[in-house]
Amino acid sequence: MLKYYLSVVVGVVIISALISPACALIKVELTVEKVYKGSQAVVPGKITEVAADSRVLSVELGTALKGKAPGPKIRVQIAAPAELIKDAAANQPIVLIMNNPNEGLIHVADTWLLATSVPNSNMLVWRTVQVKEDLKPSFPGRTSALVKLVTDMNAGNDSIINDWKHKPFAGGVKKRGKLAVQKPSWILASDVNGDKKPDLLVGSGAGTKLFLAQGDNFEDGSASAGAWGNAGDYHASGDVDGDGKADVLLDGTLWLNQGGKFAAAKSTLELPKGTPLTAALLDVNGDQKLDALLASASGELRVFENPGAADKPWTARPAKTLWNGEASFATFGDFGDTGKPHVLAIASGAIMRYAIDADGGPPADFSRLTGIDLKKFEKFKDGFKNVQAVAVQMDEETGIDLLITGATGSLLLVNRGLGAFFVDETSHNNLTANGAQPLPVAPSAASPWTRADQHGKGVDDVLLLGEDGSLYELSNSAR
Repeated sequence: MLKYYLSVVVGVVIISALISPACALIKVELTVEKVYKGSQAVVPGKITEVAADSRVLSVELGTALKGKAPGPKIRVQIAAPAELIKDAAANQPIVLIMNNPNEGLIHVADTWLLATSVPNSNMLVWRTVQVKEDLKPSFPGRTSALVKLVTDMNAGNDSIINDWKHKPFAGGVKKRGKLAVQKPSWILASDVNGDKKPDLLVGSGAGTKLFLAQGDNFEDGSASAGAWGNAGDYHASGDVDGDGKADVLLDGTLWLNQGGKFAAAKSTLELPKGTPLTAALLDVNGDQKLDALLASASGELRVFENPGAADKPWTARPAKTLWNGEASFATFGDFGDTGKPHVLAIASGAIMRYAIDADGGPPADFSRLTGIDLKKFEKFKDGFKNVQAVAVQMDEETGIDLLITGATGSLLLVNRGLGAFFVDETSHNNLTANGAQPLPVAPSAASPWTRADQHGKGVDDVLLLGEDGSLYELSNSAR
């Protein structure tokens, strides 16, 4: 069976894309579920000691999810790759997947490894042989998330998706009218009046304006909303006081929705140092209240915890730096495996994921997110250039996905769950200049866009705003 592990997927495409003009099928052929079903035993555990000089891990095994554990404790020698030992530490999780008493897989330090049991050790000593590159796309995430995945699998539950068939933007590009705004710098969809239709907040040099959804059009409701004044380089919307109405964050000021009019909260938030980049209102600490997150282009993160009362100050966490250099894009969302907010950022031609809290793990690159080297995509072998991106829910089955366009083409990262993503570089070719349904204006800082469920389908469309206020819809389609 060692030969099986070495040869499986040789001549087989791990991720196959069956392309038609409007539909792409992305599928993992060798799934974790197949590995699980084909195994003799699946046993999670934890590292209790690391002997760095001999590259040996002492491991305490837990309850077997399938089959029988070889014993309560085993040792694992990291023979290959030798450098992996530096990433192992006490209390880290480990997963042993035995195909038979002599060979199997070990997932440790967030890495798939082929392993063999040492002769005459009664399966109590295992030696890693090589990294299992072919299993990375099956699940590219962390070992802690794999423990959850196989535990859920044992209970008959699915934690990730293994195939995705969708018709992104099959409705084409439609003009939705013209808003009374010139040279907008950002646009944000939010149902501020509670009618279940997304309204639009738009920032420009003239300040922030509100446009209320009226049928298929939008009417200027700025005068009745209140004198926001500032352009809101940092902007977000959500119900921060739990009254069922969407409030608005503009830079350091929270504007509380009082039934169509907005009043500034007493406390203000200290903005990160550097050029403003992104903000969100999300629950960071699990208390069911929306907290404020802001990140600058230079990577400084500020988090303010919601006190639950409008007259109390928000608790500021210590500022931290997520990345070095200048990022061109970032967005907050559930992009990891902890259920807490993470940041997806594009900087220096690379896309990275950063955790807000320590339990989210170290920064993750494109390979960690997808299991695929970005250089394998000819268009992006030199990274992303002149990009504009938007977080968007493309499908009812996925989490929040990320659509990226730029000088070298477009790419969609499809959120599979537990921090894993598919790569779709074909099904939205209409976003490129020579596509079948080219955009009337190119997505850029001068033509901002936002996600919005315009038709109540449970998936997001994308609204694109031109410099002259012309509003276009990229109509999404359900599966």
